[in-house]
Amino acid sequence: MREHKLVEFMNGRFAKNGNTYYSLALGSWVINTCEGENIKAIMSTKTDDWIGAEKDTVLPTRGGPDGKQPILVPKGTAMRWSAYMLQRRRDIYGPDANEFRPERWESGFEPGWDFVPFSGRPRICPGQQFAITQIAYTRFKIFSVSKKVESRDLAPPRLQASATLSFRDGCYIGLTPA
Repeated sequence: MREHKLVEFMNGRFAKNGNTYYSLALGSWVINTCEGENIKAIMSTKTDDWIGAEKDTVLPTRGGPDGKQPILVPKGTAMRWSAYMLQRRRDIYGPDANEFRPERWESGFEPGWDFVPFSGRPRICPGQQFAITQIAYTRFKIFSVSKKVESRDLAPPRLQASATLSFRDGCYIGLTPA
C-alpha cells in the first residue's frame, strides 16, 4: 500500500477543499490506482453464473488444444465464469498479476471487459456507486486521523469463499495517530 501518497492526497485535496467523498473519489488517484487494484485483488464475488446463449454461439477463443481456437457454445448450455480468475490473467495484467501493484493503473491502463468487478452493461451492479463511495469514505476517514497505516498480518492473507470472498483470518492493521 502506498499510504504516504494516500495521506498526502487526503490532506492536500480532500481536507482543505470541502469536497464530498463521492465527487472526490471518482476520478481521483485513490480510486484509479489503489482502489482499482484492491477491487482487482479481492473481488466481492467469486463467480457469475448464467444460462448459455439464446442461440448457438461461437466464442472466438478457448477452443482447441492451445485454447486459441474458436469454441462452440450450443444453445442453452449452462455457463460459469470466474471474475476472480479473470482479474489474474497474466496476458492482461502482466507477470505480476497476483501482486498488489497500484502503479499498473497510473499509465492509463484500461483492461476493458477484462476488468468487471461490478459486471457490465446491461447487467452492471446497481450498488456500484454505493460501494465506491463506501470504500472512499472508509479510506478517507482512516487517513484523516492517521499519519501511518501499516499491515500487522503475520502471514499473507488467505481467502475464504462463500457467497462472497473475504479474508479467512481478518485483516490486521496498525494506525499511528496524526
